[in-house]
Amino acid sequence: MVTRSGNRKRNRKSNTTTTVTVFDFLNDLTYDKKFILNENNEHLYNSYIINSWLSLKGEYFKVSVLLNKYLGVLDKYQYHRFAMSLIPTKKKFRVNKGESPFLKPLKNKLETEMELISEYFDVSTDRAFEYYDLLKQPEKNKLIRNLKLMRGDIK
Repeated sequence: MVTRSGNRKRNRKSNTTTTVTVFDFLNDLTYDKKFILNENNEHLYNSYIINSWLSLKGEYFKVSVLLNKYLGVLDKYQYHRFAMSLIPTKKKFRVNKGESPFLKPLKNKLETEMELISEYFDVSTDRAFEYYDLLKQPEKNKLIRNLKLMRGDIK
């Protein structure tokens, strides 16, 4: 099976064909470490794009700066192998397939608390989170309770 762009990767377990994406290469660099780059998918690999995605993650920024020096010097295989040797094994570039049902109530609670603080102090939610971060737990609880009382959420 050929995709619109004509790129394909043969799955050895079956006769189906799947497309290799930049995220597959990033997962290979950061987690799998199986060196999936080969002559069949070499044309899909772009060192510049890989380096750009790595630079977006704070923990890989210094690695990205170092790799940037070798963008035009190393070929794709050497670049991928060098990047793989520099990056520690972690699962960082993955597609979220849904939220955990356990985190959703906590996320909703935090969002409402940030909304309360941002309305009260007339600041953005990012700034409200900074205010929230500065407080100790008893002070946080007291502030949120008082803001809910003022708003009428608690009677």
